[in-house]
Amino acid sequence: MEHDQRTSALGKIGEGIVMNYLIDKGLKPKVSTDYWDPIKDIMLYDKNNNFLGNVEVKSHVPFVIYRAFTLELNQLKKCQEADYFLINQIPCSALNESAIWQIHKGFKYYKKFIIKDQVHRWLIPMDQEKVTKVAPISKEDQINLIKFRKDYNGKN
Repeated sequence: MEHDQRTSALGKIGEGIVMNYLIDKGLKPKVSTDYWDPIKDIMLYDKNNNFLGNVEVKSHVPFVIYRAFTLELNQLKKCQEADYFLINQIPCSALNESAIWQIHKGFKYYKKFIIKDQVHRWLIPMDQEKVTKVAPISKEDQINLIKFRKDYNGKN
């Protein structure tokens, strides 16, 4: 499967996981139908249909040696401006954990050059006050995330 197809599939799976989480919390999420929407993945409403804010969703294998989530450089502003920013942690052989994390406004981040990929990325340390684990991810959803994750060092 091509990289763009894998990324798109992973995005849809991740949005579905977060949608289910939000519904379980008694909220009414609605997916943005504009694929190129630069602001949000999901619009969030309460049970009375009052708009609560825009939700940005990412699904990533953490950068294990730094215990951090990564973002492409062009994604930082979108994530900072979202009312709610959630990351699905995808398990890997080096860190066999999976959860939904909420990244709160004012989170710390720094730029790092990733030698293997020859690119710069923003790193968001997982061990900070503004990054909280909010829910587990089911085994079934973990399996679906693993199917489409990026292959690091030839290991899944």
